[in-house]
Amino acid sequence: MIKKETRLTDHRRYSRWLLCTAVLFAARQMTFGQGGPIGETKPIGPEAVARHEPNRVVAMIDGKQITAQQAMGMLKFVAPAVRREREGQLPKLVQQLYMQSQVALEAVKLHLDRKSPWKEQLQRAHMVITQGATNYPGDPNVPPAVAAQWNSARTRILWNAYFGQAPTKEERQVLLKQEQDTYKIQVQDPDFFNGAKN
Repeated sequence: MIKKETRLTDHRRYSRWLLCTAVLFAARQMTFGQGGPIGETKPIGPEAVARHEPNRVVAMIDGKQITAQQAMGMLKFVAPAVRREREGQLPKLVQQLYMQSQVALEAVKLHLDRKSPWKEQLQRAHMVITQGATNYPGDPNVPPAVAAQWNSARTRILWNAYFGQAPTKEERQVLLKQEQDTYKIQVQDPDFFNGAKN
């Protein structure tokens, strides 16, 4: 009988200890936690926000919402050294990347990719970059690094084609200023642009 009572007493002590520990943990989390439910912290930094909340709107550019996933999609092709160098300027970097992609799309809409010398530059860059990485022209199995390199080269050539429409340096500067004003970023979520990695 004594043995059974001892086990029961030990069980009660353990239950009380467990309950006290849980209450203390909950109180600590409510006191020191950052937003959200108990134990949940808000992700900070591009990688963490894109991983945990990919559909969170982090910026507005030209009246369009940019989600964490879209912004991270732009940033993932930036060389690590450039990312480190511009860590405190991520909003400007996202703005620049978005503007470059939109200018490239505008150049395609104007059919500049079909005109000389841009057409030949695009063909040459594609051939040089994908040579040895694909089995045949139009091969869909292009390695991601090669696809990123081609996309970067294509965007750069189309950027030059678009601004090459302006005959003088001054007119190119005016055109660039117009594009910069059009694609001005409005940060909606500073936590995304914080350089911390979680």
